[in-house]
Amino acid sequence: ASEVGGDGAAASLKATLAFLGFDTGAAKVDEVAVAKAIADRLALIAAKNWAEADRVRDELLAQGVQLKDGKDPVTGQRVTTWEIKR
Repeated sequence: ASEVGGDGAAASLKATLAFLGFDTGAAKVDEVAVAKAIADRLALIAAKNWAEADRVRDELLAQGVQLKDGKDPVTGQRVTTWEIKR
């Protein structure tokens, strides 16, 4: 058996994972657009426009971006973080 090294091993692993159904491609997310959508959503929440804020959240989720709402422990203000949904 020949040994596969470096890039060959990585390519082999990626091909095996793809064969098994794992998505090995890096998610492409426009971080600037996500930050703007989050800022827009926070403004909608401040204006108590819940339906539109939910629409923005759902639109991001459809793109694979999951929002996480919380509060800043120091200021008590709403803080929204995000991650790529797997």
